[in-house]
Amino acid sequence: MTIRPETVPMPRALAARPRDARGYPIPAITPWSGGQPHFAEQSSIRTLICLMERRCAVCGTPMARGPVWRMVDGDTAEAVALSLETGKPLIRAAAAAEGPGHRACMIYSAMVCPHLTSPHARRSRETTLALTELPKGLPRGQSAGIAGFDSYRFQLTALGVEIYFGQPVELVTYEQGEQLRAELEAELAHDHRAPQPCPAYLLDDDDAARTTLARLVRAERDGWTPAANRRLERARKDRRRADKAARRKNR
Repeated sequence: MTIRPETVPMPRALAARPRDARGYPIPAITPWSGGQPHFAEQSSIRTLICLMERRCAVCGTPMARGPVWRMVDGDTAEAVALSLETGKPLIRAAAAAEGPGHRACMIYSAMVCPHLTSPHARRSRETTLALTELPKGLPRGQSAGIAGFDSYRFQLTALGVEIYFGQPVELVTYEQGEQLRAELEAELAHDHRAPQPCPAYLLDDDDAARTTLARLVRAERDGWTPAANRRLERARKDRRRADKAARRKNR
C-alpha cells in the first residue's frame, strides 16, 4: 500500500525541500538536470558533500554529533538485532552506497518511499546507486528496518563512494510503513530544535553542488576542513578553560 506524503507528519527540515508534482520531497542526494529531479539515480557528488560536511542524505541539513541512521534490509536488520541482543560487535565488510541521515528523516522515508513502505512493492525503474545497479522489479523484501550506528566513515574508490558504518545502537524494524507512524510522531514531538536551512548547493542546483565539492576537496587536500577547524576551536576553548581553572586554583 502506497502512503501519500501529505498524510504523514513531515520533519521540518524535510518540509523545506523542493517537491515533485506528486508532493514527494526530493532527497538531498538526488541529482537534477534540466530543472527536473532524477529519483532513479543517486548523485555521487551530492553524497560526498553530505558525508564530508556531516549532512543528512535526505534533508541536507547538518547532523549532530553522535549516532546516525540508515535504512537496512531484512538480512542486515537480523545481523544488527543479533549484535544488539548479544553485545557482540557487528562485523560487516561490505560497503553501503547510501549515506546516513537523521532518525526522523529516515523513518519518514521508510513510510512514504513507494519502494520502502511495503514488502510487496517493487522498483518501478532501474535505479543507479554509487556502487550498484538495482534492476526494475526488485522487491524490497518481507521486512526492513531503520538502524542507528555510532559512527560512519567513507572513502572514494574507482568504483565510487564506499560508506562504512560503526557499531549499531538502535534498530526499528517494520513490514508495512504505516507501522512506523507512532514512532515518527514520537520522534517529532521530542525534537524542538529549529532546523538549519539546507544550503542551495543541495537543493536543485547541480552546478553549485559540483563547485562546492571542488572547494571541499581542495580544502581536504590542503589539510583544512570545517570539521577540523571546529575541532581546533574546541581544543582552544578547552585550553582556555583549563588555564582559568589553574589560575583560580593558584590564587
